[in-house]
Amino acid sequence: MNIKRPLRPWSPLISVALGVLMSVHTQQASQACGVNAHTWISDSAVCQLVEGSEVRALMSDPELLSLVRLGASFPDTGYPINHPYGEHAHWSPFFERCVEVFLERHAPDEPLSRAGEREAAFLLGVASHGLEDELFDSLFLRWGREKDGVGQDELDPAIDFFLIADGHTELYPEVEPPLELVIEALRRDEIEVSAEEINRGVGLVKVALGLTRNPMGSEALAAQRRDQMPWSATHYLDASVTGSLAHEASFVSAQLEASWARLRGRFDPTQALAGVTPREGERLSREALEAGEEGGWVTLYFTVGVEMEGLRERVSLRRASGEALPFELRGTRWGGGVGLTRLAQIRPTAPLEPDERITLTLAEGLPLVTGHLTLTPWVYELQASCLTPPCDPPSPDEGEEQRWGGRALGCWVAEPEPEPEPEPEPESESEPEPESEPEPEPEPEPEPEPEPEPEPTQERPTSSATSSEGCAQRGASALSLPLTFWWALVVCLLRARSQRARDPSQSSRESSSQGSA
Repeated sequence: MNIKRPLRPWSPLISVALGVLMSVHTQQASQACGVNAHTWISDSAVCQLVEGSEVRALMSDPELLSLVRLGASFPDTGYPINHPYGEHAHWSPFFERCVEVFLERHAPDEPLSRAGEREAAFLLGVASHGLEDELFDSLFLRWGREKDGVGQDELDPAIDFFLIADGHTELYPEVEPPLELVIEALRRDEIEVSAEEINRGVGLVKVALGLTRNPMGSEALAAQRRDQMPWSATHYLDASVTGSLAHEASFVSAQLEASWARLRGRFDPTQALAGVTPREGERLSREALEAGEEGGWVTLYFTVGVEMEGLRERVSLRRASGEALPFELRGTRWGGGVGLTRLAQIRPTAPLEPDERITLTLAEGLPLVTGHLTLTPWVYELQASCLTPPCDPPSPDEGEEQRWGGRALGCWVAEPEPEPEPEPEPESESEPEPESEPEPEPEPEPEPEPEPEPEPTQERPTSSATSSEGCAQRGASALSLPLTFWWALVVCLLRARSQRARDPSQSSRESSSQGSA
């Protein structure tokens, strides 16, 4: 995947954007992916929606697609303004409250109005954000610690810088969020916030998203971090690495479908499970198991929150002989083991034989945050790695090539048709212009009588223009200066203004105006 695009010139907003981006990351107590990473994952999830999907049909509308992208960054908008709605919006109970309000406003058995479509698209993005964070935090951050020795504080901003500097994203949602429903859902959860406060947070996060328009601003920062975390810089878009941005997209795509079903009042508990890794045809690494590495875990991915205690009571591992296999179970990294989680990781704690087959079972009756219980068991057959990998011959690529996001147009928005070139007008035979009559020659004036020679004076211009005409000519000459001259002049003025703003002697005069702004 190499989505390169021309680099744009330096922008005075880059330093501001980088400051906002770092501010967002440093204030996140339980959030991982950067805002640009979130828009990329959600956009790639949209790209992987299957033909015939109602959500995919909605995503052919540019405005609705932009609202999904904006919703995917919405929970982080609370951090730069230090408001608790940001943290609360990350978790699955908040989306369930949004579903409650949405169904009161839009009957599930009636077609959605335009306002309903806008709210639904925005909420799809909001729901995707929380799952993306849980997967990144619980999976890729652990890879980063294992391979590069770095943690969340280093990886969070670095992934955004890599994504932008490598030219993989040009996403900037220019729409405004539909806030009435969100504010009501937060109010029911006893969180008071105004539209003005949310819009202020949205505006600050959009500054960080604006980095995609000026990738040169993040190139130096990305280069510095590549030396610090070479493995992460190489694998952050590796779909075979659990928790990478590309790996998350297929599970978030399944969540988009399940979230749409929730909003339309037709959710089925079978939609609760998005998938499992190792995927079909892949093997569980015995070497990673023995070394206690991240590659030794089996992971279940859910589209909605599930009760961790319910998982403990219903997960089992067995050998082919039927013998129970001991295992370790963990949920989401933040608060794993209690409450709700959108992933479950299982690791056998007894050695496995080469090529050994084991069975993972998740019994029915698992409580979901939606209020449903799963009605049927989920059973997965897994196989341990062979004695000397690679174990299986590589299978030929089948099916449609995986599609990724990051393009401003989107995967399902129709390309604008090029405007037809105007047909050349047929040349018409022009009538010859009538010859103008020659002007009569002026009669010669009588020669004046010779006058005495005046004293020598300064020579005057021979132009017959009046003084006002001369001014006009000089003004036209100034306006004919190259456009770059005027841009350079504007930049100089802006820089001078910026320097005055940074001058301590100016701070006392400017503090009041900055506070009001």
